[in-house]
Amino acid sequence: MKRFSNVNQLSRMRGFDALTQGENATEELLLEKCNEFKSKRIGFNKTRLVVLDKMNDSDISEWVDICSNLNNVEINKSQRKVLRFFAERIMRDHVTEEMAEEMMVNTLLRKEKFGSMEGAVKSISGYLKCGRITPVSQTYLEICKENQEGEVIYHEPRQ
Repeated sequence: MKRFSNVNQLSRMRGFDALTQGENATEELLLEKCNEFKSKRIGFNKTRLVVLDKMNDSDISEWVDICSNLNNVEINKSQRKVLRFFAERIMRDHVTEEMAEEMMVNTLLRKEKFGSMEGAVKSISGYLKCGRITPVSQTYLEICKENQEGEVIYHEPRQ
């Protein structure tokens, strides 16, 4: 595998923008990890683990607040884009608008089940920062199952 000399060689990766969010330090870490593991995908995942672990819970809190504000509202096209933007901001990976809407429903479920905004933030934070990584598609399927059953089942990704 060739050595990556600059971040532009990685910028076309799916999820690049959501992972790096224009942060130079994250872009440099991604470049470093891709070279270390000689793989774009492994480098992406390793970088994502580090970034999620360092995430400030205020970002998650902002997500929960936005979801709460959109509760019981018919979501229009621009609101879907906002949801997607904030979902990518906390997931640090590519998220579709459909995924973001399911994540919103799940966030509201967690808020209800844990009795407060802080409970939902703690639950989501624990899931994202557990030190293991799952593809967003797997997280989406888990969220759909929880939403369908009306219960919080997954507290951290499965191996």
